[in-house]
Amino acid sequence: MVIWLGGDPEQGAAMMREAAEALEEVPMIPDAARIRRQLAGRLAEIGDTEGSVRELRRVHDVFVRMGADKELEKTRGMFREVGARPPARTGTTGAAGLTAREREIAMLVASRKSNKAIARALSLSPRTVSTHLSNIFKKLEIGTRGELADFVRDQGLS
Repeated sequence: MVIWLGGDPEQGAAMMREAAEALEEVPMIPDAARIRRQLAGRLAEIGDTEGSVRELRRVHDVFVRMGADKELEKTRGMFREVGARPPARTGTTGAAGLTAREREIAMLVASRKSNKAIARALSLSPRTVSTHLSNIFKKLEIGTRGELADFVRDQGLS
């Protein structure tokens, strides 16, 4: 923090990241997560929203696994401050983090169905399908239908 406040945000960020990694090795996971949350705040200050959100996701996962509700609320508040939606409070990731409907939609995407075709098959509106896909992409941290199809095949969901 001292280096950051001294006018060198890049070096300050690098040192904060190194400190968090060192604490994770000890392991002092809660302390590392708090430092990462501070790092996220500093990254947001210099306009690196993507880096900030990436760090906040790591912190969020740690505090969800720990059941640290107060720390989790602080982290979720920071997501909102940087204009990002906080992740679900569940501790599950990957296919286990998807709802039954999201799994259905993922399998239909893997079989190369369009949003309109998926909507017809499941008696939904195309916009609802789009919303589900957006949620799936966030949960799985992927960005394309192709990546989703690969995920479905790799996980044996089809």
